[in-house]
Amino acid sequence: MYEALSRRIIVILRHDTKGIRMTHDGFVNVCDLLQYLQGNWDENDIRKMVQHDRKQRYALWQDGKTLKIRATNGHTLPGLSRKNRTHIHMASHDPSCKSGIPPDRNIIIEVDINKAQKDGIQFFESENGIILSPGNHEGVIAKKYFKKVYTRQGTEISLD
Repeated sequence: MYEALSRRIIVILRHDTKGIRMTHDGFVNVCDLLQYLQGNWDENDIRKMVQHDRKQRYALWQDGKTLKIRATNGHTLPGLSRKNRTHIHMASHDPSCKSGIPPDRNIIIEVDINKAQKDGIQFFESENGIILSPGNHEGVIAKKYFKKVYTRQGTEISLD
């Protein structure tokens, strides 16, 4: 029943957001998504679609009164981007690190720093323990340098 809706949404979440604002961890606001789709669907339809998706391609997140959705795998997005910043900011696993992962971050990405450095990507540590990188020439740390991606709850996410 929800297959046609699912096919439209998965393309948007994995490959082209069509201008819909996506968070750094891949979530989009369901209301924005429904507005773009211009159908007769509502949040309950999205919940049912996710619940009945046998491939478990989606994750929902209730952010206060706002329902958000993301694809759990198959992304063609390039990786971590510095966007308008000078560096990509990353938390350290070091327990003495004074700055940690902000509470609104739901996805944890472990970066293979050694592999990235071998390919010429630089990394620095700030005074407060944050790991910084300018990324490659496009300002990105590509997903080929990701060791592991998982949710805060520990569910591993495949980016293949």
